[in-house]
Amino acid sequence: MTPPKIKVDQLCKSFGTKAVLDELTLEVKSGESLVIIGASGTGKSVFIKTILGLIQEDSGDIFIDGDKVTGLSQRARQKYMKKFGMLFQGGALFDSLPVWENVAFTLLQGTSKHGKILNKKDAKEVAIETLRSVNLAPDVANRYPAELSGGMQKRVALARAIAGQPDIIFFDEPTTGLDPITSSTINHLIRENVKNLGLTSVAITHDMGSVRSIADRVALLHNGRIQWQGSVGDLDHADDPFVRQFIHGLRDGPMKVVY
Repeated sequence: MTPPKIKVDQLCKSFGTKAVLDELTLEVKSGESLVIIGASGTGKSVFIKTILGLIQEDSGDIFIDGDKVTGLSQRARQKYMKKFGMLFQGGALFDSLPVWENVAFTLLQGTSKHGKILNKKDAKEVAIETLRSVNLAPDVANRYPAELSGGMQKRVALARAIAGQPDIIFFDEPTTGLDPITSSTINHLIRENVKNLGLTSVAITHDMGSVRSIADRVALLHNGRIQWQGSVGDLDHADDPFVRQFIHGLRDGPMKVVY
């Protein structure tokens, strides 16, 4: 039986007296697109950063392709980290590098899944081809991030996330700060590239348009645990009061509103 691509079992993380992840348990199947929703401050970003090894869990286990990665040395964990791509909320592009070097960053550093360091000529060719997959013309390759619109920067960031051919890709609020038309374009490109490349993806977002566009399955995180999960088709018909409050933006409900 094929193990889940990602499995977290009773994952806990606290900051001081605040329990952000409280015995959180969740599985993501290979090739699945999971979107995690929930109110601000419920631990969505902490969850992703813990899987990536950017934050140390207090307890619990994380498995990638059936292999336990918690408790490994930093060096031993690196081979698993090469399986990941990441699209950060702000894009996180390097302003001092031209677009193609941003896209090819892991290829030039040897930190992509295949671990090979490409020379600049080959890396640039891969970058240009990857830019085409996000509907950016080759002439964009030599421009700098500051010369691009917000939507173009987000597409460059997406190209960088997939250029190293990861197995798993994370999206942190992929449409934040974008207008509705640009957001729809980014959602379409995410869905198209994830499916075409056969990736497993995990996204966190407040944008219900993104949820409905890119999700196969949705999980709602509340008080450090998964309150509800189901297919994206079940979302609008869920009986769970937490889900109803969140997707309809209701002030009244089990989730307390802080003014």
